[in-house]
Amino acid sequence: KISPDEDALFQGLANTTSQMIQTMKTEEALKARVRQQAAVAELGQKALDNIPVSTVMNEAVALVTSVGLCCEG
Repeated sequence: KISPDEDALFQGLANTTSQMIQTMKTEEALKARVRQQAAVAELGQKALDNIPVSTVMNEAVALVTSVGLCCEG
């Protein structure tokens, strides 16, 4: 039989593990958002640099593919 102290210890461990997993998921989501924002900024800069539209569009497709601008979650 598990004592109340052991039960509390296991519950604390489970809660800590759950919090760590949530923190890791949040960090990964933030990193993805930073990559997306950098890609958007890069495309904006290229558009301002008078690069041909076809070149900007080709690079946009490559960036969307590489950083997942189209896919949330």
